[in-house]
Amino acid sequence: MPLTNHQRVGKGLDLLKAGLSSYVQREFESKYGECALEEARARLGTDRLRGDGPFSPTEAPRSHSYPTLLSC
Repeated sequence: MPLTNHQRVGKGLDLLKAGLSSYVQREFESKYGECALEEARARLGTDRLRGDGPFSPTEAPRSHSYPTLLSC
């Protein structure tokens, strides 16, 4: 059975995530050192797929509009 466009895009995004994850981790650790994990969490904010994000745009917290820098 042929893949749908949705499946093709999903597969492509999964491959991109797998290919970029080590690069992104290395660059964050290079720039932020021991604070890399906290900095990444602050910049990524919440995610509805994980269940910790807003359900509608009106519920979105304003603090996630602009990433903040942490000083750990």
